[in-house]
Amino acid sequence: MNKKELMTILFIVVGFIGFFVWYADGEYTYRGQSSHWQGAYMASEEHGVKTQQITLTYEGEKGVEDMPVSYEVSAKGLGFNRTRRLQNHKILFEFECSHCRVALKAKEIVIDLEWDNKKETLVLEP
Repeated sequence: MNKKELMTILFIVVGFIGFFVWYADGEYTYRGQSSHWQGAYMASEEHGVKTQQITLTYEGEKGVEDMPVSYEVSAKGLGFNRTRRLQNHKILFEFECSHCRVALKAKEIVIDLEWDNKKETLVLEP
């Protein structure tokens, strides 16, 4: 094998390995707590399918159920707002997609919450 063939094979192998390192599957978790809320964002990517889950846990007064909570989630590559009802002091939001973005490079995820005429901001960090 001459030097040119060896360099060509080496270039192909390094490019092939680099592609798989760049496109690696993985999991990402962000967590945070505020005065009344605790939150977690978990995202994973496996074989091109992205799964995202946000869990918001109300840490306030006990006995509050079925209370509507509005929230707006914002981060680099991620943004949406919803209103859900509190169940067992929690709100769970989960979805799968193949063409959506997950918050992979965000320094933080900011969640603005509104419930029972109260407002609070919850910041989730890696």
